[in-house]
Amino acid sequence: MQPAVANENNLPEVTINDMTHDGRGIGRHNGKTVFITGALIGEVVRFKRLKRRRKWDEGVAIDVLKTSPERVTPRCAHFLRCGGCTFQHASLAYQRDWKQETLYRELEHVGKVEPVLRQPPVIAEPWHYRRQARLGVRFVIKKEQVLVGFRETNSSRLAELKKCDILHPNVGNLLTDLQDLIGSLSIYDKIAQIEVTIDNSGVVDFNDPCKDKTVLIFRNLAPWSAKDLELLEIFHKKTSCLIYGQSKGPDTVKPLFPSEKASLQYTLKHEIFKKPLKLAFEPGHFVQVNDGINQQLVPLAMEWLALKPGEKALDFFCGLGNFTVGMASQGADVIGIEVSEAMVKQAEKNFALNGFENAKAVAWDLTKPLDMQTLGVAKIDAALIDPPRSGAEEVLPTIASLKPKRLVYVSCNPATLARDLGQLVHTHGFKLERVTMLDMFTHTGHVESMALLTSTK
Repeated sequence: MQPAVANENNLPEVTINDMTHDGRGIGRHNGKTVFITGALIGEVVRFKRLKRRRKWDEGVAIDVLKTSPERVTPRCAHFLRCGGCTFQHASLAYQRDWKQETLYRELEHVGKVEPVLRQPPVIAEPWHYRRQARLGVRFVIKKEQVLVGFRETNSSRLAELKKCDILHPNVGNLLTDLQDLIGSLSIYDKIAQIEVTIDNSGVVDFNDPCKDKTVLIFRNLAPWSAKDLELLEIFHKKTSCLIYGQSKGPDTVKPLFPSEKASLQYTLKHEIFKKPLKLAFEPGHFVQVNDGINQQLVPLAMEWLALKPGEKALDFFCGLGNFTVGMASQGADVIGIEVSEAMVKQAEKNFALNGFENAKAVAWDLTKPLDMQTLGVAKIDAALIDPPRSGAEEVLPTIASLKPKRLVYVSCNPATLARDLGQLVHTHGFKLERVTMLDMFTHTGHVESMALLTSTK
């Protein structure tokens, strides 16, 4: 965007004086708050209104009349049209500073807490980092075209994309091929989404199923025809992507070509582990989206927990054991606790894969107090918690009752993190020692973080 000399469309003009939690500029126009996508603090922009509300409006910057020194040229040609990224117009330093400021502002205002130490942010390669995503699919009648990708900015419609530079290139460079493929199927208008899963090497070798790294799960709302399967198999052989179908719920996810069933795996490598840790997972399982961040996150969490051989530890919301295997590698006796029975089974497989007899996983409704007799634990020395966006409010009394000396909290939502840390500090006798921002989703407004607390009782 370049400053416009003439205002031929009579667009409103606004000065940006703040940012929202999701990276939109905030200004006031005619006494009304406006949230502007594509604008930075200190800029003066002309904008197009996209939504009108009684107390506020939403818009997108069209012309930048006064430019922030932190503005950069977006790498993606689809930026501002596609809602997958909201921050490509800002320098990486600006993005990370803003995310840190957002995190600490939430801690102060919501939790009324301040860490003893603000750790440097955890950062990684800013492009092609996404190894897991859900891509929307839609047949647009007016265009007579299938679209594959993310929603448009401030819209439920899909953006028309040719490529995506935040997705792993195994898929980010295939968007037009996927559009053409689906457009050739008999059920071109009955594909709802494609779930992408890629492990951390991206290497494909059909002679070794363990190296089949790229999986596409097509959510098909109608049965495949014989011709559809033929076309999908041709695509599979051309791209090396393994094709799965999902006709109904998660239990219906299965390979369309059983001989090419995926066996996915990623490896955590760091000197703190003493040996590389292997974690196997199935298509559709949750893994950390950004492997570059995860490779640093797990070792840092281990450093903060400072587990010693023989100590007792719990990993809440353990999933497939991403943190649990790291905790077990330190010699501690670890129990992973997870709501999903399927993920408990996967975690147990990963403990066996790494030869850890000092780790186990149990399924438990985490809205209810733990039965420590059933777990076979009288007390614990440390705990880690990695809850969903809603946070861990219901679990906090249980954690506090166990009196861990050290507690690491990994969060994907600074608002619920601040709420929960406030309760841990002000109600449950913990001290907030350290906090760091994790740039898990570069070029977006998502803020992830990790905190260390110690018991004061």
